Amino acid sequence: NNNNHHKSDDYHSDAMPIFYLVDACQSVGHIPIFVEEMKCHALTGTGRKYLRAPRGTGFLYVSNSCFQQDGLLLPSHVDHTAAPVTNVPVDEYNDNANFAPVLNVRYRRGAARFEFWEYSLANRLGLGEAVRHANEYGIEHVQEACQSLATYLQTQLQQLLPLALSPSSSLSSSDHQLYIHHGIDIVEKDAAGSNKSEKKKVAQCGIVTFSIPGMNPMLVKEMLWNNNNNDDGVAFEVSLVPATSTPLDSAMTRVDYDLVRASVSYTTTTQEIDVFCARLQEIVATNYYKY
Repeated sequence: NNNNHHKSDDYHSDAMPIFYLVDACQSVGHIPIFVEEMKCHALTGTGRKYLRAPRGTGFLYVSNSCFQQDGLLLPSHVDHTAAPVTNVPVDEYNDNANFAPVLNVRYRRGAARFEFWEYSLANRLGLGEAVRHANEYGIEHVQEACQSLATYLQTQLQQLLPLALSPSSSLSSSDHQLYIHHGIDIVEKDAAGSNKSEKKKVAQCGIVTFSIPGMNPMLVKEMLWNNNNNDDGVAFEVSLVPATSTPLDSAMTRVDYDLVRASVSYTTTTQEIDVFCARLQEIVATNYYKY
């Protein structure tokens, strides 16, 4: 999902005998994306994440090169929008006959052939408004804000657990640490194409996932949302990330357990992050030894 992984000439779509599709659902509205640099055949994005558009919205970009050869790229399902019928059949139709040879259809040009007749007009308008707002604010500014706020959250989380645990705990000092996964490793290449391992860096993003040793991540998620015991009425919605939902990343990081995901947006404030971490510290201190 990180756009930086798709800028190398190694991914040149014209040089590969495959259809090169990029899933940018976490990147759209989050970081700048340039399909020309990616050299991809197609790219998909969702509206409900960093674009902050209605759930159920999204888009598909397909390069014009994919439609130079007729019939090369066809949708799996069609209706009158994707492939309108061009004429009324001349021959009488038999109910027991296969209708495919009888009807003539013409697929719409470009990516429009992947659209359907039925859609929510309100959701589509909401998606357009979200795109307009993101462009006006500036994706570069969004990226900078998400990086800064996520780094702040990561720093607060790193200081959280040792303060919440009792010194009399039987856990070792290493067990007192949160597991925090934040960012994507990038290996730079020199002019000869060799990896510069000493130049490895981390591309920060707005997604911070963590786990608390000894606590069920589902419990953490539920208690952050449940504000019955808090006078301020503040609740935090985080998501649960099963290890099986990111199997390749889980294998590389050797994390075979579920994680809690806390995503910040450019609209998030440091004050909100402070309240979140205080609530999380309270949850840990109160419930750690029960589970």
